[in-house]
Amino acid sequence: KINFLPQSLINFLVRTVIGRMWEKFLSVAEDVKAGKRPRHAEAIAAKRESLYDWVEQRVESLFEKHRSNHGGGATSGVTCTSSGAVNTKNEERTVENSKEYLSYIQC
Repeated sequence: KINFLPQSLINFLVRTVIGRMWEKFLSVAEDVKAGKRPRHAEAIAAKRESLYDWVEQRVESLFEKHRSNHGGGATSGVTCTSSGAVNTKNEERTVENSKEYLSYIQC
C-alpha cells in the first residue's frame, strides 16, 4: 500500500491515466499495422532482433507453460514480419489464441 499518495490520486492514475496510455499504445500499433506510421515501423524493424523477438519468445514461453498446465495443444498461428506487420496462418487459431491469452491472464 502506498501511504504517501492520496487514494483518489492512485485511483485516477490506475483507472484513467493507465487506461488512456494503453488506448494510445493500441492506436499507434493499429497505425503502424495500417502503414500510417512508417518511422515507427522502421524503429520496430531496427529493434526486432534485440527486443521484439525476445518479447515474442517470452510470450510463446508463457503460452507453452499455460498449455502444459492446462492440457493445451498446438503453437500460435500468428507471425510477425520484419516490418512489424502481422500475418495470420489461420483466423480461427488467432481467435483461439486470443481466448487462450485471456484465460491465462484471468488465472
